[in-house]
Formats: sequence, structure tokens, C-alpha cells
Amino acid sequence: MRILGAAAAGLFGGWLLGFLLSSAVHMALHYTGGGSDGTGAAVAVGLVPYATALIGAVAVPVIAAKRPEEGDDR
Repeated sequence: MRILGAAAAGLFGGWLLGFLLSSAVHMALHYTGGGSDGTGAAVAVGLVPYATALIGAVAVPVIAAKRPEEGDDR
């Protein structure tokens, strides 16, 4: 159950981190005159939340599985 909870937390946390990063890049593109939202760079950056969500859904459970249980003296 700990692994499943870690996967859900990683999925949500990764998506949130990617969304914030994507939003920051979109704002920077807008204010620097980098083009409209239809440019290739803006579309690619718009996909970042999905990639970071997948990375989080895999990496966080792996890290959680490698950590010893609370009170476990290994």
C-alpha cells in the first residue's frame, strides 16, 4: 500500500511541478515575444506536465521501496 500511495503522490506531484514549469515558460515566451501558443516550442512545453507526472509516478515509488520502514534497524 505504501508503494501505491507513493505512486499516486509522485503522479500528482510530478504533474504539479511540470504544470508550474510549463506555466512559467509560457509566460516567459509571451512576455519576450516568443510567439503564439501554437508555436512548436509552446506546444512542446505544454506536454511537460505529462512527462514529469510519469517520471514522478515511477521514481517516487522506487525511492519509497528502497527506504527502510520506520523503526527498521538495517
